[in-house]
Amino acid sequence: MIDPTGRRIAGAIAAALLTAGLAGAQPHGTDLLSVDAGGRIWQTALDGTTTSLVDAALPAHGLCLHHDNRALLFTQSTLSTIAPSGLYRYDPTTPGVTTVFSSTQYVPFDVVQNADGDYVFTGMHRQAATWTPGVFKYTGGVFSTIATTVQLGVTLDRLNAGVSINLDTGNYLVVAGAYPNIGAQWVWDISDQGAITTLGSTGNSRYSHVQDRRTGDVYISGYQSVYQLARGTAVHTTPVTGPSNFYALAADRVSDPSSLLYARTANKILHIDATNDVVVSLTTSLSGSTAYEATFDRSRTIATVKTGPATWDIRLDFPGEAGRLYHLAMGLSGTRAPTTIADGRRIHLVFDKLALLTLAGELTGILDGSAGTLDANGRATARLRLGWLPQVTTPFFLCAATFKPGGFGTISDPFVAKFVK
Repeated sequence: MIDPTGRRIAGAIAAALLTAGLAGAQPHGTDLLSVDAGGRIWQTALDGTTTSLVDAALPAHGLCLHHDNRALLFTQSTLSTIAPSGLYRYDPTTPGVTTVFSSTQYVPFDVVQNADGDYVFTGMHRQAATWTPGVFKYTGGVFSTIATTVQLGVTLDRLNAGVSINLDTGNYLVVAGAYPNIGAQWVWDISDQGAITTLGSTGNSRYSHVQDRRTGDVYISGYQSVYQLARGTAVHTTPVTGPSNFYALAADRVSDPSSLLYARTANKILHIDATNDVVVSLTTSLSGSTAYEATFDRSRTIATVKTGPATWDIRLDFPGEAGRLYHLAMGLSGTRAPTTIADGRRIHLVFDKLALLTLAGELTGILDGSAGTLDANGRATARLRLGWLPQVTTPFFLCAATFKPGGFGTISDPFVAKFVK
């Protein structure tokens, strides 16, 4: 059954692809959020104006947006057996900090939420007097181990590296560092079941990495260097050096054809043109401590969370766009090559048969709510039901857009979800 709203918006998409639009530039336009060695969360406007949101007791290594696209998840890390480490949630609407978990057995460094809404972190697990570095998951109040450094085949005294979701596979993208032993400079793709693929090498990495959604390349922070592991290659290059360290990396919205990378340091924000491998500008912005991780505020436009057996909510959030039409497309063939619309912006989704079915609204009962009108907060929720499948092993690729008179509003970053039934 074809959903009439989906048909109407599919027609709007077709028209918008063929007509001229406004200027193509579409950065996030929001502040940069970062955490640092002093335990602070900073909110920094791109003109350098900086506000301290949280002042915590321990170093804050990890940061990501919660699936509500408002709250922040951040870690605090210590190897003390007395003071607990933990994962915490800061809600700017309250404002206040709540505890997700606090532990003297698990030390989280970086953190990401997977497609089910579970918390996955790099860090340490203590049993008696022995610390084991690895990648761990926290869900429903229970810790589990995804992979240890022994399984990764490296010898490290800690794994205080970055973790993200690999846009190509939906697995966890993990980088060894900071200051790892020589010979352990690697980038891995790790599935939720612990299957490990070594993607290639990195230089003397520090704390953060980001994936270029245009290419799948991985950019990795370093001391006065940015390392690049190009997709499909095993050996890294060093395309960007100086004038400062590049510890906390973030990427702007990829639909913008001139999107930039950003690096947050203790006293600077560096704007990096990754196409030409140059630092194009620098903003002074004091924080006082080494920045470990950064992300743009309200940039998690698409997020998923498991709500029942083989059922997920797909949450859309387009700040400032209340009442606009939206459409969500979902495919199986990846995010490249993108479709370029008339104003120069890009839709990073391959429009395979599944994606075309979702655009036409022909998956009622499997994917509901993929088209409609954003509510008064700029939000909408679609629902995906996969109970009819015997097993889910492949990643799903999603992209969403809003529409205004004359064509497209905002085009989201591509999103990958590897659902665990």
